[in-house]
Amino acid sequence: MYKVKGKIISIGDVQTGFSKAGKEWTKVDFAIQTLDEKYPKTISFSLMKEDQLDGHDVGSELEVTFTVESRDYNGKYYHNINAINLSRPKTDLPF
Repeated sequence: MYKVKGKIISIGDVQTGFSKAGKEWTKVDFAIQTLDEKYPKTISFSLMKEDQLDGHDVGSELEVTFTVESRDYNGKYYHNINAINLSRPKTDLPF
């Protein structure tokens, strides 16, 4: 697992569907821009527990714990960046 801090720049609509086993799923995609002042990066995540975004809006800073996975489809690899946990970034201030 990996962690990154950033500011939310977009939140997509909640998507729903059914797995091959017939179980319903929901997900939401969102993007952050890292807090690196010189070379900020934009990273798009998929989040299966969309309620974790409650209280986080565009402009909110957060720390994202995520995994990266790839899958092969017809000889081409596709990547997913899956958010596992969202939290407010900890400050270094002692109060």
